Amino acid sequence: MTNSWGRRLTRPLSALVALVLFAGMLVFGSALTATAATTTASTGDVSGASLTWGIKDSWRNYVSGFGGSVALANGASASPAPYGWGGSTGGSYDEATGAADVIFGGAITFTVPAHHISITLSHPELTLTDAATGNLSFDYTDSAGASGTAVFATLDLTTGTNSVNDGVASFSGVAAAAGPGSASVFGGFYTVGAALDTVSFSLPFEAAPPAPVVVTTATTLTATPAAATEGDTITLSASVSPAVAGSIRFVDGTDALPSPVAVDTAGSASATVVATTGTHSYTAEFTPTDTSAYSASTSGAHVVTVTDAPVVVTPVATVTTLALTPAAPVLLGSATTLTATVVLAPATPASTATPASTGTPVTGAVPS
Repeated sequence: MTNSWGRRLTRPLSALVALVLFAGMLVFGSALTATAATTTASTGDVSGASLTWGIKDSWRNYVSGFGGSVALANGASASPAPYGWGGSTGGSYDEATGAADVIFGGAITFTVPAHHISITLSHPELTLTDAATGNLSFDYTDSAGASGTAVFATLDLTTGTNSVNDGVASFSGVAAAAGPGSASVFGGFYTVGAALDTVSFSLPFEAAPPAPVVVTTATTLTATPAAATEGDTITLSASVSPAVAGSIRFVDGTDALPSPVAVDTAGSASATVVATTGTHSYTAEFTPTDTSAYSASTSGAHVVTVTDAPVVVTPVATVTTLALTPAAPVLLGSATTLTATVVLAPATPASTATPASTGTPVTGAVPS
């Protein structure tokens, strides 16, 4: 923000630089070629601002009532009434805090020959500290020939009609009280704090670009079958609404499948997993390609219970033989032994059964 001292020092310095450049052109006969620079407005830059202020109706009545005159120059005009102070020459406005610093063009000279009055006010600078307070300063030359820069009015921005819309801060009828400049330059007409005419101004500024609108997405998940046996294939199917580009990561509890799956144009993605025994809680996590335009989303959990695979028992063919010891014939009343032997049946050519083996004989005495 430019202060009054900086503004006073800058103008003589710029004039000196211009004089040196001009002298260099004369001495060396060189031609300077100006290259137009393309500048881009930054957020808060003010251009085309306007300021309306008539100081005080009693002052204007005094000037006209005693045969005085008002000379308007450098863009100052009587329209809008009472005085428009010309277009802004630069400045800034902070929409978030209400702070501003804008310098305007225009010069007005009040002359009352009968009273040896000649006062010139020029280059008004509007400084807003925040959304509630501000100052209006001018470069001046008083009737004694003294010149400088001073605050001519303090502003109460809580008064009047104020609005900030579509990159324009508009203030109308802002209450103004006399500052040190008014008390000094106007010869004691107004004491510090005395009410002056209200001030109106408009500050078109480069507004910050609107924040992107992030569209909320929703992801759903199905898992089939809902109950499975170890070794079965489980199909996970996810759907994203609205259907936008991105990828789905399928997660089992806290364990993610190896790779995310791209969403198709319908907003769908799927994957398969081999069922393992236990309870599995599957979710689908969607990540959009354009994270500035769409939100990420996660489906609700889908629980799948997987049981152990059943034990399969395959029947095996056997052969049983029976032997009598001693062999028949035997005498009535003689002791004999009956032996039963069980072995696996011989494998057929197409069979993959275990080869036949010798069984364990079962023996027992046969009663006589």
